[in-house]
Amino acid sequence: MGEEDKEILEEFILESKQNIVEVEHDLLALEEDGADSEIINKMFRAIHSMKGSNGYLNLKNILSLSHLGETLLDQIRTGARDADPDTVDALLSMVDALSEMLSMTDLGESYDITEAVEKLNSILSAGQDKAEESHTCGCQLGNTELCQVLKSLPKTTDIISKINDGIKSNLFLYIVCTGSGS
Repeated sequence: MGEEDKEILEEFILESKQNIVEVEHDLLALEEDGADSEIINKMFRAIHSMKGSNGYLNLKNILSLSHLGETLLDQIRTGARDADPDTVDALLSMVDALSEMLSMTDLGESYDITEAVEKLNSILSAGQDKAEESHTCGCQLGNTELCQVLKSLPKTTDIISKINDGIKSNLFLYIVCTGSGS
């Protein structure tokens, strides 16, 4: 590993540890005080940042957990799901696992993430019915505008089926928007 890569890794670890402490604090506040969009957005950005920064480092366990946590937080953020006690518990399990992995010499590559992944997936699976009901095209993206665009495309059923299969397989979906947006 080159000197530049070591610096990137050290910065990632430091920033991620700080984010995890803040997310844990925010989850406990959320559990006690109820939903607060500012706190939810802050947690989403922290986990999103960890996931994005990890893209270069390719730490698979951290990437998997942060992706699932980001998905769950996004559903809370968009109103597709409530921040109920089971959801907060699953997110706290993710935080505990990420915290432990960031303290390991191999950064969690030997860590068994099964329990945290199962908790997150269980919550995500339980919420699919609500998410599907809220989107007229039947996709599970959590974005009504995107679903409307998909619905207007030819062969939408095939596209939505492939997207849903990817989501169920925990594959990443990247959405690129072009144009002026007006």
